[in-house]
Amino acid sequence: MIVRDPYSRLLSGFLDKACYPTPGSWTENMNSEYGGPYQETPEEFGRFVSHLVSKRVRGELIDPHFSPLFDHCGLSTGMRYDLYLKAEEMDEWYADL
Repeated sequence: MIVRDPYSRLLSGFLDKACYPTPGSWTENMNSEYGGPYQETPEEFGRFVSHLVSKRVRGELIDPHFSPLFDHCGLSTGMRYDLYLKAEEMDEWYADL
């Protein structure tokens, strides 16, 4: 299974989807659902994270771009993996080949 650092994943999603939404895409309309609009500042990132946490605590669905990876990998249903590859270490995956 390929995993990604959860903090960098959340920050990347915030910048890409909340601060700089693609015109004409679903991200352009997401600000109303996710408490935006947002600016690229540490304070705004904190506000965004607080909004996501509030949605999660209330049991509301969170867009897959922002929800934890464990929500998508089947661990809660018993799925097990033999290998976890960190996306940040991709250059090391094939070092022995």
